[in-house]
Amino acid sequence: MPARLTIAAIQGARSDAELLKMISAALARAMREYVGRDVAATVRGIRKLPKGLRAMAATYELDVSMTLDDLGWHFLNWHDRDLCEETHQGLVELEAHDFARWFQEARDIVAPFWDEAGRVKLSEEASEWNDWLEATGLEAKLAPLNDKFWEWFGAEPRRGILEQWIAYARKYPERLVPESGS
Repeated sequence: MPARLTIAAIQGARSDAELLKMISAALARAMREYVGRDVAATVRGIRKLPKGLRAMAATYELDVSMTLDDLGWHFLNWHDRDLCEETHQGLVELEAHDFARWFQEARDIVAPFWDEAGRVKLSEEASEWNDWLEATGLEAKLAPLNDKFWEWFGAEPRRGILEQWIAYARKYPERLVPESGS
């Protein structure tokens, strides 16, 4: 596997798994200094990436959230307005239109509770998060959107946001590399 992500390397990937491995390695290298830091630093790192990698980095945690948890937990774990906007724009860039629409709907549902969610987030107590999501009615309001994501994610073969990465990279390899990288 090449040390650097290039258009030729993307086009030469023999399988989706190989391409995903190359993209993941490129993201890991590019985001190395931001991992483990605060969300604002992560967003700054994301914004330095080429358009395609930026979209992928911004949507990664949503893929993880929908694989392990749900939208309510996603907005608590990744409670940052700038990251939220980057995630939405990333879904749009990736041409993940259903995901982008569902994410926007979820964001609109959570918006009136945003400041309160930030205070709950500070507690870092999972039981409090569960209680809060239920007490506010957010759990019930987000349930239909969670179901849509999970139905999509559970389809065989596994689909999800990372699957969108593959399709996007094959369609727009030039958007994953710096302008001078061919």
